[in-house]
Amino acid sequence: MKKICLLNVDQVKEELRHQMEIAILDITDADAKCTVEQLLAENFDRTVPNREDELVLMSELSEAEMNEVSQILKTHDLHPIQVAVTEYNIHWTLSDLLEEVRKEHALFLKMNELGQLMKALNEVKNLQLSFEEKMTIMECFSLFQDANVTMEKLENAIAQMNQILKKSS
Repeated sequence: MKKICLLNVDQVKEELRHQMEIAILDITDADAKCTVEQLLAENFDRTVPNREDELVLMSELSEAEMNEVSQILKTHDLHPIQVAVTEYNIHWTLSDLLEEVRKEHALFLKMNELGQLMKALNEVKNLQLSFEEKMTIMECFSLFQDANVTMEKLENAIAQMNQILKKSS
């Protein structure tokens, strides 16, 4: 059965339920210690109060259906955390899942920031770089392929790119 668990995303609940014919479960504070698997076994007709986080947890939806959910959220100017249930995360508690997704999101934002700096540097005309600066740029670029990239590495790379940009402007 296709299911979506919602945390603080009530504005689109009925639209998702009727337009996509998906079972909806509102998540409570008490659910934080449940595994994703336990949440998916819950009664999907209960109603509960909101929490601070916003989450859409999707189970057994196709990629097209997940994209449709994202579009519905965007039309309502909502930007909750969106997570697909996987074999890997189904046994995690909701609080562990949220913590991991927050970390991934923070890394994504830093990667995006680094990408914007590299794009800005690429647009600088008549750029004169030292060998060390060229190596720094190559190392920054390699972070995009690094499966084990850390926040520390990204913050260091961003600081280095900012220094190069300041020098070149």
